Amino acid sequence: EPWLLRVLGSLGRAVATADGGVLWDQLADEDRDESIRELHAEVADAGGVVVGRNGTVILADLPTALHVKVDGPVEDRIAHVCATLGVDEHVARSRQAREDAVRAEMSLRLMGWDPRHNDRFDLVVNTTQLSHDQAVALIVAAQRLKSA
Repeated sequence: EPWLLRVLGSLGRAVATADGGVLWDQLADEDRDESIRELHAEVADAGGVVVGRNGTVILADLPTALHVKVDGPVEDRIAHVCATLGVDEHVARSRQAREDAVRAEMSLRLMGWDPRHNDRFDLVVNTTQLSHDQAVALIVAAQRLKSA
């Protein structure tokens, strides 16, 4: 969807400018706020799927939104990356630590919340124990139950 790419692009600019000083911080905040308003309006009107942990905060007051965290134990996630992508364990472990830290830091700085805590999610799905089809079926079933 073009609107989603526009919103995600704006959020990307907000992240990229977050360390540019006071002026950049103000511009990043304005960019973020505008992007959030656009995303909220589009999803509220048309529905859709928002990928990324910050959707949980952005759409927190939308009663039909299902907030899902796709996760799993760190060791299982590392093993999965090694098996599916053929990545060396040391490389996978390094990427996992960096990726988890960057995502959490971005959420803390942009949205003021920590996605490592599960208190704002309706459902946490351990995808290291489920196939993709099983995970999708679980999420679809949960959405149907929530919106019923």
